[in-house]
Amino acid sequence: MADHYLSFTALSRVEMDGRDFQVRVRKCPGTTAIIATHGGGIEPGTSELADAIAGEEFSFYAFEGTKHAGNSILHITSSRFDEPQGISLVSMSPRVVALHGENASKEYVYLGGLDEKFVAKIHAALDTGGYSVRTHGNPNLQGIDKKQYLQPWLEWEWGAVGVEQRLAPIVFSST
Repeated sequence: MADHYLSFTALSRVEMDGRDFQVRVRKCPGTTAIIATHGGGIEPGTSELADAIAGEEFSFYAFEGTKHAGNSILHITSSRFDEPQGISLVSMSPRVVALHGENASKEYVYLGGLDEKFVAKIHAALDTGGYSVRTHGNPNLQGIDKKQYLQPWLEWEWGAVGVEQRLAPIVFSST
């Protein structure tokens, strides 16, 4: 998907917070952050799932499209995502789990990331839950490129690591 806006900075010059989009944040300092940077109508179901996973135990962040139609215009590629509250939360979190939608007809959860041990734990839990887990065929969507993965504002030197999950729409209907 080609982005209409190359950054949140550019998006916020045109789109209005509270009308076209909203940001939801819940901070639990020192915990994993569960995030959905393409929530609401952008990649439906991702922010609801991120919120449910985070519960009261983990930090939560969602950038959500709230337009009546045409929310895809709000999609900002993760490597350029620069919304200030998201930057703040991720910078204070020792680990990040990002949820993304995936336009697929099969009921798969695509799982990847830099924290191989944590990825393995999530993989095992999803297997136990009956989900079919795969590695995405596109290396750019595997969450392993430090520049691609959550994002230029994440300082990898201090050890923050992450996991990326991409879920087909049919997965949301079975949760």
